[in-house]
Amino acid sequence: MIILCIMEEIRDIVSSVIQDISSKKIHNHPRIKDILQENFKNKKTFQHIHIFGFKEGTLVVHVDTPAWLFQCNLQKGKILKELQKEIAEIKKIYFKIGKVK
Repeated sequence: MIILCIMEEIRDIVSSVIQDISSKKIHNHPRIKDILQENFKNKKTFQHIHIFGFKEGTLVVHVDTPAWLFQCNLQKGKILKELQKEIAEIKKIYFKIGKVK
C-alpha cells in the first residue's frame, strides 16, 4: 500500500515536471506564430514556413523553397524586432530550407 502511494506521488511529480518543461519551449510560444502571420501579410507565405525550434537564442524556421527563403530573409530584421518585443530570449532568427508540415 505504501509503495503504491509513493509510486502515484512520483508519477504526479514526473508529469508535472514534463508539463512544465514543455510549456517553456520557446518555439511553442503562441505569439510566435501570430507575429509571423502578422508580418507576412500574404497568407500564402505562411503556408511555406514551419517553426522548427529554438536553440541558444536562435529561432529556427524552415522554409520550403529558395524563393521563399529569399522573401523571408528580406523581412528578417523587421520580424526579429517584433518577436523580441514579446519574447526577449530570441536573439536571432534563422530561416533555412527544410521540411514544412
